Amino acid sequence: MGWKDLPYWLKGGIIGSIFSIILFILLIGLIASMPPMLWGASGIEFLTRNPVAWVLLLIILAILLFVFFAAGAVIGLVVIKIKSKNKN
Repeated sequence: MGWKDLPYWLKGGIIGSIFSIILFILLIGLIASMPPMLWGASGIEFLTRNPVAWVLLLIILAILLFVFFAAGAVIGLVVIKIKSKNKN
């Protein structure tokens, strides 16, 4: 089953998921490049020394994937409705 054979809602969901992964990677880069904080740890030290930070980041990733997949799926459904109206 190729990309062209997929329903529009699934295409939108996949595109939304890819967007959320890119956003997550940018978030990790932003945290890693942070200057030393009040307690003296830089962003990369915070990530490497704190396992709770990774759990929170994984939760954020799951939320981003869900939200952007759902948004992409809704946009795909809207595209289907618009195309079906144009055919009639």
